Amino acid sequence: MTSAELEKQRFISYRSVGGIKRCIEDLFGDNLHLSNQQEDAAYELSKLIAAKIKLAKGETMTEEETLYSKKLGVSIMSGMGSGKDFFSSIMILIFMVIFKDALCTCTANSAKQLKNVLWAEISRIMALSKRLNPDIPHHPKENPTIMEHMFVWQSERVNFRPMLGKSHFAEALTISPYASSDEQAKTLTGRHSKYMLMVIDEAAGVPEPVFENLEGTLTGTVNLILMIFNPIRSKGYAVRSQNEEKAKWVALRWNCEETVFPEMNMTRTIQARNEMMLEKYGKDSNPYRIKVLGLPPLVDNNTLIPWDWIMDATDRDITPSEHDPVLLGVDPAAGGDKSVIARRQGGKVYPFVRFNLSDTMEFTGRVIKEAINYEAESIMVDPIGVGKGVYDRLREQGYKAISVDVRRTPRDTERFDKLRDELWWTLRKQFEDGTISIPNDPDLIDQLGTVKSAATTSAGKEKIMSKVDMRREMGQSPDEADALCLTFLYDDVQLMRKNKPVKYAPPVYTGGQNWMAA
Repeated sequence: MTSAELEKQRFISYRSVGGIKRCIEDLFGDNLHLSNQQEDAAYELSKLIAAKIKLAKGETMTEEETLYSKKLGVSIMSGMGSGKDFFSSIMILIFMVIFKDALCTCTANSAKQLKNVLWAEISRIMALSKRLNPDIPHHPKENPTIMEHMFVWQSERVNFRPMLGKSHFAEALTISPYASSDEQAKTLTGRHSKYMLMVIDEAAGVPEPVFENLEGTLTGTVNLILMIFNPIRSKGYAVRSQNEEKAKWVALRWNCEETVFPEMNMTRTIQARNEMMLEKYGKDSNPYRIKVLGLPPLVDNNTLIPWDWIMDATDRDITPSEHDPVLLGVDPAAGGDKSVIARRQGGKVYPFVRFNLSDTMEFTGRVIKEAINYEAESIMVDPIGVGKGVYDRLREQGYKAISVDVRRTPRDTERFDKLRDELWWTLRKQFEDGTISIPNDPDLIDQLGTVKSAATTSAGKEKIMSKVDMRREMGQSPDEADALCLTFLYDDVQLMRKNKPVKYAPPVYTGGQNWMAA
């Protein structure tokens, strides 16, 4: 058999059941190994490829092959740390090796995820393949790897070198959050090729319109979708692909309790993380379900802020008005524990500032620095414990500090028991109305999603779970969420700038409905 015939046979074997694994072994040798779950997913993809090729050729198929030939692709619902981006990147490259005139379209929940994570991972994996000349040091140009020789990596494309700029490429397609539903729906449609792979990374965060009319695009011989996601929402197309729409997909779940990497140190790392999450939140908690078990959040009627609302608010596109007051919420801690400064302007919440400072005056200095840097209109301080010293020092210096003792009487005395309850329900309203944007801060997200409303008082007033119960539920004090709550003491309209000086002594909040008149 000639070398050309051998080459042809090799590529035919790559398109058969188990062919993806053979292709990876040929290209990477010992430089790359898949986890147990990645191997299973690769095997399922190869079964889909083989079944669709058989269908196109009109060959006799088994019952299972017939079912696979009609499926849209593979949907993987996974915990965090299981190697989702690594797997997606490998499959993009392998698909373009197996099919010489392939088209790969890739998108994700954000431009950052697409470019900085998925696309960067493709470049790294290309460098892991075997070197053309293993006897001399690797150099991308002078002694490239097999994949560096085959492909040209660009910021938004990976081109097959012999067909540079023509066909056979992978492209990164960013979904604009500003686009209309119709424009978002066209992100992946309108592209057709005999061999095409669509990769949707972190699909649970991808706008619903993107999935509309997707089936009508898959008209070629081998057209597949690889959809992979962490189930941060309880609803949406990605989650439906695992239940209501399951017949159309090979639906897999990667439980991180079952993840085994070939490298023992990686397996130990993920096991240690699982144990930390278990100890911190408990097995039945939403953080553990989502990040470890790879399961969607539970919808609990007692949850104060539903998880889906929190996810919708994460990095939501909100630009505050220049007239919106900048507010700081300060939650000081004693004994070197974490102290937090929250900053909010209008509906925009900025990344939190955290300190482990035992010196009250040093922490106060940090608060003052934040207030000056961002021209804060007011500084809301939790005065309980060491916070009293922070508040007193800020007032002494003439800064706009307001003591917010959450044990005091609320403004709405008919509905709420304490000010703490009112502030949390006020925060909840921002998520319900879609008027708040929070940073992608895991601690904040876990805190917000864990807090539950408590039974109403004998007088029928609203309450939320106690601080002690919060610590027990989430394994930590909800410092970030508490600091954010403080910023909702005022109605922002009441704090609009009126060319006031940077320093002034505001009224002290003493509780009740007429506190603004103090």
